[in-house]
Order: sequence, then C-alpha cells, then structure tokens
Amino acid sequence: MNRRGAERSQRVAGVPPAVAVTPDGKYVISGSEDNTLKVWNLETGEVIASFTADSALMCCAVAPDGVTIAAGEVTGRIHFLRLEGMEAKP
Repeated sequence: MNRRGAERSQRVAGVPPAVAVTPDGKYVISGSEDNTLKVWNLETGEVIASFTADSALMCCAVAPDGVTIAAGEVTGRIHFLRLEGMEAKP
C-alpha cells in the first residue's frame, strides 16, 4: 500500500479531514474530500454556510476575528473566505 492509501485507511469513515472551531466556540468549520467547506452551528447542528472548491479541502483555519477562514485544497490552492452577517472580533 502506498503512503496515500495508508493515510486514507487510517481515517475514520464520515470524519472530515479538516476541522476548525471559531474562537467563541459557537461554530465549527469542516473541509472535506467532497470539495465542500461547511460552517456548522455547534448548538443546533445546522449548516449555516457552505462553499464548494475545485478539489478536496484538506485543511482549514479560522482567524482570531472569528469571521475569516482559510481553506487549503489538495492541489495547493488556498481560499480566504469571510463569513457575512457575523460580527468580527477586534
């Protein structure tokens, strides 16, 4: 088995490869191999925003302001996204 195959076999089914939590702990951002980034309300479990990339999203992070997200595709492309309708923290 090659390295990539070994990495995939170690993943838990249904768990996205990229997860980040906003600084206030209210939202979770998930990036996935299905090319989607989703923002989840942690209290309700509802998806409140989504973004579709060109390839699998393998990493994501939330800036300290709580509204700026960086998400990285498997190809090396990085997306910088800003959540609309949410208040940035100074």
